[in-house]
Amino acid sequence: LLSTREDPAPPPPYPGTEAPGVVSNYLRHDTSNLHLDPETGVVGDKVIAPSHGSRDRDVLFVDETLIGRLCSEARPTIGQNVTLSNTDVTTWCVGDEILVGACAIVRITSCRKPCPKNNNVHGPGTREAMNANGWGGVFGRVVRGGQVQVGDSVCLLSRPNPEWTCSKVHILLFGNDRSENLSELRTIADLPYLEIPRYKTAALEQIAKLERLKSTHAEQRYSWLSCAFHRLLLLFLVVRVVMFLRSMMTSGKKKRAEL
Repeated sequence: LLSTREDPAPPPPYPGTEAPGVVSNYLRHDTSNLHLDPETGVVGDKVIAPSHGSRDRDVLFVDETLIGRLCSEARPTIGQNVTLSNTDVTTWCVGDEILVGACAIVRITSCRKPCPKNNNVHGPGTREAMNANGWGGVFGRVVRGGQVQVGDSVCLLSRPNPEWTCSKVHILLFGNDRSENLSELRTIADLPYLEIPRYKTAALEQIAKLERLKSTHAEQRYSWLSCAFHRLLLLFLVVRVVMFLRSMMTSGKKKRAEL
């Protein structure tokens, strides 16, 4: 299935909840074809928020199994452009080069970091499930244009980062068990083709946070050791003074006894 963004409008509220009232391009309408362009992404796709218009977020892919975990509607949408069958996009890796249709090539950049609108439309817990499992779909950047039709196939052309699925990167940065491994985070930050505004920036921010904590802990350990050393030094001096005074007192007693 192929979809493009409709004109900005508040998405429909989940039954039993209040209307979110946030004008957005969350809603999509089905189309028989998409024109992918390396300069503009999906031709005619409308974006209201500048952050949503990043070239690393040209095309959003989901698959039927993933979207079935999140939505119960007959034709559900979480803002995707392409819905695939017989494919698991959670296995796609950062930097994958995907042939879409006969000609278009898309470079995969990241998962989609879900926003509150997913809860507003599909019910409480939707966004949390997407965040915890990396189920937001997968974004890509158009590197070669072409026309894509309903029923076209997708084919993996290259996989430069086979150990780093978009879902894995998302979970380590935004999931319930976020990485505190500096080496792992530095590897993520250095991944070629990783989406910058959210994912690469999040990795760099987490690295900076952990390095500050590491520096603070080192300073605290140094301060504790320094304090302990000074206490031991003071105790040593007190003991030496006491010993000196006792020696003086003993010497004085001996002299008085001799007299």
